[in-house]
Amino acid sequence: AGDAPQAPQVYRAPYNFTGDGRSDFANVSIAAAGTPISWRILRNPADPAPNAAFIRIFNYGVSGDSLTPGDYFGDGKTEVSVWRTGQFIHAPFPEGPNPIGPLTFVNWGNTSAENPGRVGDYDGDGKDDEVVVRVQANVLNWIIRGSAGTNRQVPFGLVRSGFSTLAFQGADFDGDGRDDLVMANASTTSGANTWYIGDSITGQTKFVLTWGNFITDYFVGPDDYTGDGIADLVVYRAGGTGPDAGGWYIRNTATGASTLTIFGVADAAFEDEDVPVRGDFSGDNRADICVFRRSTKTYYWIDSSNGSIQAQQWGDPNDVNELPLGLFFNF
Repeated sequence: AGDAPQAPQVYRAPYNFTGDGRSDFANVSIAAAGTPISWRILRNPADPAPNAAFIRIFNYGVSGDSLTPGDYFGDGKTEVSVWRTGQFIHAPFPEGPNPIGPLTFVNWGNTSAENPGRVGDYDGDGKDDEVVVRVQANVLNWIIRGSAGTNRQVPFGLVRSGFSTLAFQGADFDGDGRDDLVMANASTTSGANTWYIGDSITGQTKFVLTWGNFITDYFVGPDDYTGDGIADLVVYRAGGTGPDAGGWYIRNTATGASTLTIFGVADAAFEDEDVPVRGDFSGDNRADICVFRRSTKTYYWIDSSNGSIQAQQWGDPNDVNELPLGLFFNF
C-alpha cells in the first residue's frame, strides 16, 4: 500500500481474537507494578454446552506496559500486543494449548512519555500500524510505522492550557479506506469538548466539532454505529443526573444528526457500575451499544441487527482490577 487512498475497508470488529468477525469478550487485569498482565478471553458467541466454551486465560506483558492489541499481521484476527518503552511486542492469539508465541519485536518510539496504543490502519492496506504520539512544542506528532514501509511523522493536534488533550485510536470518517487521526481538547473547567479529525498522510484537518462534555461523559472511541462504512462520534453520559443519564449519544457523520439511546446504569462517581465498551458483538459489521457491569462482571449490548438486548457474564468475580479491553482508549 502506498499513500494514495485505498478502496473502502471491510469493517473490522475490534478485539476479534478468533477471526470470526465478532468482538470477543476480552478482559485484562493489571495489578501492582512489575506483575504480569492477565488476559482473559471468552470466544463470542460462547458455546452454552457444558465445558465447551472456548476460553483462554494467560499472562502477557507486565504492569507498566501499554496495551496495544491490533491486527498487525492482516489475517483478520487481533494479535495480543504490548508496548514496552521503545518496542512493540506482538504475538498471535493462542488458540491451541501451546505457549503463546512466536513473538514479534518492533522497535518504535523511544521514551516513556510517548503515548502508544493509538492503533489504526493509517495506510489502508488492511493491517494495523504501530504508532506513538509524541508531544513536541505543544504539538501532537503521530509517528506512524506503515506496514508497507510508509513511515512518517504527522503533526496534528495541540496541547492547550486549561484543556485535557485526548488522542484516540484511528477511525475512517470519510470512507476512503484509511483510518484518520482522532484527537480532542476538553475544557478542565466547563467540560466542553472539541473533536479534531485529521488526514493520516498530510495532517490536514478534515473537520472540527464541539460535542460532548468531559465532566459527565465517557468519550467512546469512534466507530461505525450506522453501518454506512463511516465512523461516528459517540459519548456515553455515565456521570449525569438528568433524564439522559446512562444515555448514548451517537452522531451520524454522514447526516450530522445525533440520536440518544438510554442503555446502562449511570454512575456519577465513575466508580462502580456500567462502563462503555467498544465492539461489534453481534457480527453485523457495525459497532453495538455495549456496557460492562463491574458489579456482576456482565456484558450487556443491543444487537444492532435486530435491536434485542443480549448479555454475557464473563470475568473473575474476585478480581477488582479486571476491566474489559474495549474500555481502554475511551476517556
